[in-house]
Amino acid sequence: MPGKRFRREDWLDFGLRQLAQHGPSAMKVQELCSIAGKTVGSFYHHFEDQAAFFEALADHWKQVNTLDLIKQVENVDDLDIRFTRMETLALSMDQDLEIGMRNFAQKNEIAAAAVQEVDQLRIAFVHALYEKRLDAEADQALLVAQLEYAAFVGVQMIWPKEVIERGQKLSVLFNSMLKALETTYKAQQDETASVPL
Repeated sequence: MPGKRFRREDWLDFGLRQLAQHGPSAMKVQELCSIAGKTVGSFYHHFEDQAAFFEALADHWKQVNTLDLIKQVENVDDLDIRFTRMETLALSMDQDLEIGMRNFAQKNEIAAAAVQEVDQLRIAFVHALYEKRLDAEADQALLVAQLEYAAFVGVQMIWPKEVIERGQKLSVLFNSMLKALETTYKAQQDETASVPL
């Protein structure tokens, strides 16, 4: 983008776009500068070295694709609306970027640590929601959250060009399964409550 002075955030946004479009191979400093139409000196004005750029890039991805989305969901009072919004936001994310970051994590320790942290953050958030929705024990709610998240990531990696379509279909099926689980948990609770002490 010749003619525009790149700020630090511009480099991070550009880096994420390149990662989404071209994958980990696009993360070479010289190549990024060449495509952006900027000098290597401009790049190193904002980042001490390539590792510092990777760390900032991973943090930027975490903020944009996880923390910002959680903020849009966590203050919604109605639990059903919260789930619906979470599903909508998850499918509206840049799926190519998600795939690019996971592929990058296979080659780079900084990206790998970031992906692991983000996975834990997302699962923990969904886990808390399922504890409320299912009124289940923490370990059971965690298993449900892990199952849903594993399906979400699996769709990204197995059908990268069909994430939204397949994700929506799996969401419908998963919600049907959840209703059955809710019925089962409620029946178990009612049975326990009816047992004389």
